[in-house]
Amino acid sequence: MRAPKKFGGGRGTTYWEPPDEEWLSLHYVVLDKSVRQISREIKASRAVVERWLGEGRFPRRTQAETHRRHARAMTGRVGSESSNWKGGKGRRYGRKVLRRAEVLQACAWCGQNGSGPSKLEVHHKDHNSQNNILENLMYLCQACHWLELGLWHLREQDKIDLIAIGSEIHVTFRR
Repeated sequence: MRAPKKFGGGRGTTYWEPPDEEWLSLHYVVLDKSVRQISREIKASRAVVERWLGEGRFPRRTQAETHRRHARAMTGRVGSESSNWKGGKGRRYGRKVLRRAEVLQACAWCGQNGSGPSKLEVHHKDHNSQNNILENLMYLCQACHWLELGLWHLREQDKIDLIAIGSEIHVTFRR
């Protein structure tokens, strides 16, 4: 098993003697290392490692495989085992529901259309990200969304009372 070997080519250039397929197979397939991990380990560029993998005819990992590997590395759980699992709908499912219903793409609070400094986000009125029925969804610009989430957290901590009178919301701080 031959590891990659680095040698200088003069004028600051570096050349690599590629590893044999057994070494690449051990690191990429058996030890399940990413291209980035291999390149950092041997202090080579990712392009060099990717070229070696292409020459060795190794099956490249799909983006989904890379995401699963990352999720497992970060949490130890993947898919439905993860606390972030959304029931297979994906994180943009609420936006799809609003688009299908042809809801006006503007902030429900300030009317901003998302072309300014604050982009539009999908807000779940009941704060349950799995409840993607149309009546539970609305567009809020990022600034209004942060304000709403901040007020919601303060209400959950019993620090404020929110009273809706018509289209106005009155905030009362508790002592």
